[in-house]
Amino acid sequence: MKATRWKGLLKKEWVLMKSGILIYTLITMIVVLAGPTFVHYLFGVPINFFENTMVIAGLWLVFGTLMNCGIIFSSLGKEMKQPHIWLHSPVSMLEFVTVKAVFSTLVTICLTAWCQILIVVQFFFSDATLAVTYFDAFLTLVSVLIAIVLNSIFIMSIAFFFWSVYQVCRSRIGGIAILVAIGFFFVASYVWEKFRVAGLFHAVREIGPIKLTKTTFYNESTSYFFTGIVPEGVITSVGSLVFYGFITLALLWLGTLLFEKKVRL
Repeated sequence: MKATRWKGLLKKEWVLMKSGILIYTLITMIVVLAGPTFVHYLFGVPINFFENTMVIAGLWLVFGTLMNCGIIFSSLGKEMKQPHIWLHSPVSMLEFVTVKAVFSTLVTICLTAWCQILIVVQFFFSDATLAVTYFDAFLTLVSVLIAIVLNSIFIMSIAFFFWSVYQVCRSRIGGIAILVAIGFFFVASYVWEKFRVAGLFHAVREIGPIKLTKTTFYNESTSYFFTGIVPEGVITSVGSLVFYGFITLALLWLGTLLFEKKVRL
C-alpha cells in the first residue's frame, strides 16, 4: 500500500516538474556541445574542444550541486498555492517532504549523468586521448557523480531548513522575517566556521576515505575540475557520511516540523 502511494506521489512530482526538467536537459546539451565553440569565437580562447568542454561542463556540473535545491523549492512553491491539499491528505508532512527530497535527488542523479554522457560524446568526437583505461575513466565519472549528489543533498537540507524558518517567521512577523532568517543563517555560519577552523571537519574527513580509482590525472592542471570535486580521487569518507548524514537528516526533520507548523497556522 505504501509502495503504491509513493509511486503515485513520485508520479505527481514528475507531472509538476517535467517541463522544467526537460528544459534543463536541453540547456545542458547546448552548454556542453556548443559551449566550447561559442567560448572560442566570443573570447578568442584557443580552440581545444575537449579541454574547453571539460572546463565548461565542469562548471556546469558544479552548478548542478544546487539543482536539488532548485527542484524541491520549485515543487514546494507550486504546491504552497494549495495548502488545503496537505491539511486533508492522509500523507504525513514528513513523508510528503521526503518524497520531494527523493524525487529531486533522483532527478539530480539523472541530469548529472546526462551531462557526463555528453562529455563522453565530446571526447569521442575530439582528437583527445586518455592517459588511463576506459574503466578508470568510467570510475572517475562515477566518483564525480556520487560526490556531486552527496553535496547537493547536504546543501538542499540546509536550504530547506532555513527556508522553513523563514516561512514560519513570515507567518508571524511579516516582512521582517527575511531579516530574521538571514541573521539566523549568518549566526549559524559563524558557529560552523569556528568548528571548521578548529579542524573538526578535516578530522572527520580523514576517517575512512572512500575512493574508486587512483588515476593520476586528478592532479593535472587541465583537470582542476576533478581535484575540486574529488580531491585525490576521494569521493567522501565514512566519517563524513556519518557526520554529514546525521546533520542532513536532522535539518530535514526540523525543517519539516517548522514547515508543518507554517501550513497549520
